[in-house]
Amino acid sequence: GVKEQKSAESVTPVKMFGTESDSKLRRSYIERQHENVDALVNCVMKNIGFHHGKPVAAFTIYKCLLHWKSFEAERTSVFDRLIQMIGSAIENQDDNDLMAYWLSNTSALLFLLQQSLKSGGASDTTPVKKPPNPTSLFGRMTMGFRSSPSSANLPAPALEVVKKVEAKYPALLFKQQLTAYVEKIYGILRDNLKKELASLLSLCIQAPRTSKGVLRSGRSFGKDSPMGHWQSIIESLNTLPMYFER
Repeated sequence: GVKEQKSAESVTPVKMFGTESDSKLRRSYIERQHENVDALVNCVMKNIGFHHGKPVAAFTIYKCLLHWKSFEAERTSVFDRLIQMIGSAIENQDDNDLMAYWLSNTSALLFLLQQSLKSGGASDTTPVKKPPNPTSLFGRMTMGFRSSPSSANLPAPALEVVKKVEAKYPALLFKQQLTAYVEKIYGILRDNLKKELASLLSLCIQAPRTSKGVLRSGRSFGKDSPMGHWQSIIESLNTLPMYFER
């Protein structure tokens, strides 16, 4: 009996030490993950532009999530952090350049998720059916992107980084939230442009001013001339394709 008691006492400290060590390792891992997510958010919340036609923020986020195996995690806070970051980044909704930049990044990231994430119930042996015509904004954008002859070769470089993964609930929820942001940013940008162009169009179609009953003659390219207003419309429309033709 005495030997058994001594044996039990000698084992107990080792067991406690092992548990404490595991706890420290877990805390260290969680702290490193928080630091990694902080570094990612601090990097992509700024306008970091494009590289070889790819929106850098979207691909950086996707590659980090793949590397961290976040898509396969049952519980993670990284997706909440990213959604909060996007919401903060688009607070200045009157800035069309900012809205266009984030529309290009969120839609590119969503495209990567669409190609990458598989729900747990999917089976490789399930016959592939022809998908119905998309009704959502992103679905129409994706179909148009794939069917456009001018962009037929563009998806290939993007898809080089795609890896099929079994997505858990947090990742699938993130995809839904990201879809909502794509729709929201598109709506903001559309409304901003409609408002801006409507005022310019009203100036363009106003009857020419008269002076003592005689119409002004001659072509004027001044800021307040109809030609100047048309030029402003063209400039407004030309700024946006820069973000989507890369």
